Amino acid sequence: MARFLCSIIDDMKQCYETRNFSPLPGLMHELQIGANRMEAKLDIIRDFDYYEEEYRGLKKQCKDLKKQIKEKKKELEDLDIPIPKIEHKPFKEWGNKFSSLINKRG
Repeated sequence: MARFLCSIIDDMKQCYETRNFSPLPGLMHELQIGANRMEAKLDIIRDFDYYEEEYRGLKKQCKDLKKQIKEKKKELEDLDIPIPKIEHKPFKEWGNKFSSLINKRG
């Protein structure tokens, strides 16, 4: 189990206070590993936020396109032209899964 960075720094301070520097290289290595893990997690969070923003933008764009499709269908109906029914299930299912993930997050 990894320790908090603050507890590692406290141990480093203890090394200085007792003037026993033998554990210092190990503590420095442990501190570096902890900092690297923290940076990696921050990158993951940043990436998720970016893709969440992209998803919201695409969702809005999709909504606008659906609105345009309805308007065009209405125009075709006014001209008495038959409209074929097309349904895109894979995108719907994927969108619902991603929406539930975002809604769980916040």
